[in-house]
Amino acid sequence: MDVFKEAQEGPRKKVIYVAGAYSSEDSATVWNNIMDAREAGILIWSLGAVAIVPHLNTMFYPSEIPYMEYMRGDFEIIRRCDAIYMLHNYEFSTGALAEKSFAVSLELPVLYCEADVSFLIKPKKDGV
Repeated sequence: MDVFKEAQEGPRKKVIYVAGAYSSEDSATVWNNIMDAREAGILIWSLGAVAIVPHLNTMFYPSEIPYMEYMRGDFEIIRRCDAIYMLHNYEFSTGALAEKSFAVSLELPVLYCEADVSFLIKPKKDGV
């Protein structure tokens, strides 16, 4: 089956949004936050789901774009996802905490580790 036909007719993959700290006064910390999010994205893809990693989507975008515009965009992306994956540093980020709250308001599963992702994407047997 070619990839186009598979996408049309095959089972839908879970789409998971990666949330965690991004901003910092220190550019090295920003870089480390981006790389942490990238690693989570690689993990999610390797487990068979689709990762949306906003850290990479807006990596080092200009500060002329208002912060709240980024948040509006992130919320729009979360609305289209099946779950949210929280990075280890999310509790230190007002943005990630807001993303988590928004996901919870949509009743999306909140994932914290590889086992959570695996549980979400594993095929269900006998309705269980």
